[in-house]
Amino acid sequence: MGDLAAAAAHRIWASTQHQQVLAWKESLAWLKSTADSLLADEQTEGWHLCLEYEIPRRSGRIDAVLLAGDLIFVIEFKTAGIDASAVRQVEDYALELLDFHEASQGRRLIPIACGADTPLALGALEDRFGVATASTCSPDDLGPAIRSLYEEHHDNKRASIDATEWLHAPYCPTPTIIEAAQALYAGHEIRELSTSRASAEHLTRSFNAISDVIAETSRRGGHTACFLTGIPGAGKTLAGMNVVHHASSDIQATFLSGNGPLVGVLQEVLATDMARRESITKAAAKRRAETLVTNVHKWLGEYVDRSPDRAPHENVIVFDEAQRAWSREHSMRKFKRDASEPEMMLQVLSRRESAVLIALVGGGQEINTGEAGLAEWGRALSHQFRDWQIAVSPELLAGDSSLAGSCLFPDRQGLDESRIRKESDLHLSVTQRSFRAQAVTDWVEAVLSSQPDKASLLMEELGPYPIVLTRDLDRARTWLRSRARGLRRAGLLASSGARRLRPHGIAVQERVKEVDWFLRPPEDVRSSNFLELALSEFGIQGLEVDWSCVAWGADLTRTQGEWDLRRFRGTTWQAVRSPEDRAYVINRYRVLLTRAREGMALWIPPGSPTDPTRPPTRFNALEAYLLSCGVKTL
Repeated sequence: MGDLAAAAAHRIWASTQHQQVLAWKESLAWLKSTADSLLADEQTEGWHLCLEYEIPRRSGRIDAVLLAGDLIFVIEFKTAGIDASAVRQVEDYALELLDFHEASQGRRLIPIACGADTPLALGALEDRFGVATASTCSPDDLGPAIRSLYEEHHDNKRASIDATEWLHAPYCPTPTIIEAAQALYAGHEIRELSTSRASAEHLTRSFNAISDVIAETSRRGGHTACFLTGIPGAGKTLAGMNVVHHASSDIQATFLSGNGPLVGVLQEVLATDMARRESITKAAAKRRAETLVTNVHKWLGEYVDRSPDRAPHENVIVFDEAQRAWSREHSMRKFKRDASEPEMMLQVLSRRESAVLIALVGGGQEINTGEAGLAEWGRALSHQFRDWQIAVSPELLAGDSSLAGSCLFPDRQGLDESRIRKESDLHLSVTQRSFRAQAVTDWVEAVLSSQPDKASLLMEELGPYPIVLTRDLDRARTWLRSRARGLRRAGLLASSGARRLRPHGIAVQERVKEVDWFLRPPEDVRSSNFLELALSEFGIQGLEVDWSCVAWGADLTRTQGEWDLRRFRGTTWQAVRSPEDRAYVINRYRVLLTRAREGMALWIPPGSPTDPTRPPTRFNALEAYLLSCGVKTL
């Protein structure tokens, strides 16, 4: 008991230490009784028991891991009894090991939730997952349950697990941005939060490059605009939060975003975690969280509207999704500010003798009218803020295809090239989001650029990352539920322009509270896992789910071998003709199609021959096109 307390002391909140020790006493007594019964059996020779095995991604610990021959038993004890959340937890631990623990991959994992007065119920193993459904039992039934499950699932042809190798095998998690924020502010290093050594190396190099820019600017004085680019899911937001979290004592840094849903979800999850971890009130924790992650419109309101001459408190600003900064016209419409957001941010930071702006940029992510795009930053830096230095990746200067052609300086005439510092480490080219498939982004680009042959070839590179198509929404829901096991999240996504999905129960105009959608448990009707409320590109951008169903609308269909882009006005669809508006429609689907980490279903409505707003011919042509891109029918 003393060894357990000493080893885990730094991971246990002060308010729960006493309860944890009591729980250990009871669960250790259960384990001792179980071990005594199992040791009487010769086939248990060579089995090994690990206590309090840490899962870095969840900042959690598995109560007990039993290495039994070729099987891995994942056991959680609940002194208060077993409920649905306990079953999800232990099953999720097993999935975590299968996905991210090197020595557990390819093994069979058997999760068991053990609690007082719990009826015995043995789970089943589905080969396509490698993780059995969770078994439940009482302490008295734990030994018999293990013996029965071992006899059912043990395979003599499989080599037994080497306990020493298993304990020292690398664990390479791929956290969601929500989990990463929790872990980062709980003391984990960014390299611990990466899906692979490659992504960890990229993130570390980018952090070092940004740190060098900050240090150099601080030494010489003046101002620098530093642009960090990357493919969708590469970890730009995580990298930016890491800069803020690890800022030195002489740096005052803040993470800004104009993405309201992202800010709201991160503030809520950080506040909840801080309150629990540090035993402070939720209100106090929320105030602290709001200083770490701030809405850019609120920040500009302070230094542009209320204090137009005051220098900001921060000398380093990390601005997420900088390509979505507002244009001058949109700023005037919304807040009567006669300047674009890039102009205002650069002007405010110029009030300090030295400052660094770190702009996080994703290509092809502008999704709304009034978003100025990357070129507005280039224009402001070229013509108004000529004393600012610029640190940028070669990809962003060239308009690389991985950034959907986005370019900082479309017209470099008159630009003083000596101001530009090219840093290859300011581009993240390895995805964090899809730990099973880094080709998803390329596949989406091929689909949206009408290259079905290329998309079909890329589909072969996705490996076990499934992309399936169905015309039956209930079938898509069933498919998602069968895969979103443990604490995995599934969700419905739909374009804000898909206005005629209402007959199918998907009302994209309905306000969805993103905090509830992302954080509520599966049985809550507000939860993403309930698969009832669809989130649009505005709610999901910058965030992610494990499994998604993209409900395809009539705003983007196929006619005569080309994309047909439309908007719904009144009672009819109208063609979208302006290049800017057409780009917004394509970008909506670029966002929606790159939000799933493990796989996605594409649901195409059947249409209605009696409803001119839902013509079956358009949806049928879309289905044929996506099938030609390599998508399989569900």
